[in-house]
Amino acid sequence: NEKDGKSAILELEHFGTVKDPESDERYPCRILKIIEVEENQIVITIKGNFQKISGEEKVLKRILEKLYLGVDLPFFLNGDPNKFEWESNQVLFLEGKKSPLLKPFEYSGHHFKAYDESYKLNFEYSLSSQIKADTDSIKIYKFPIVAYAFTDEGYKKIYQGINILPRFKLRKEFEFNLIISIY
Repeated sequence: NEKDGKSAILELEHFGTVKDPESDERYPCRILKIIEVEENQIVITIKGNFQKISGEEKVLKRILEKLYLGVDLPFFLNGDPNKFEWESNQVLFLEGKKSPLLKPFEYSGHHFKAYDESYKLNFEYSLSSQIKADTDSIKIYKFPIVAYAFTDEGYKKIYQGINILPRFKLRKEFEFNLIISIY
């Protein structure tokens, strides 16, 4: 990792295996995550590759056809949850109404923006891949993180945050970029 003034870079690497969805066989994979932070922007690059193993092409083919890479991106806004809104360049809401942030939703796209009216704060994701077809195939899932806690009044749902889960297509070699902007 490196830190310089108002910026920092962190690289995380993992060698592991991915389980074949139709058997107990596993296939080796390497993933590198690079996180670059500067001012109000975070750039996360995820690179990966499956090793070549002679005679195991069918296992890799099933993995690439049936599995995806999901990236968990939880965040928390401090304001009144009833005043949270969201939008995307790929979603058109009827009659210009915005959708409440806490309502679960899924769509195909590569952009997401949340707005906290209480603090006038924007939280924005832009997602991409080196291959345009992969960028166009990104699916985004959005849902609230809720805890059920015991209080003096019994069990209550307590808002803990929001989770955005982009789903990316796997290839033998892949690279995805996530840009997070806060303003």
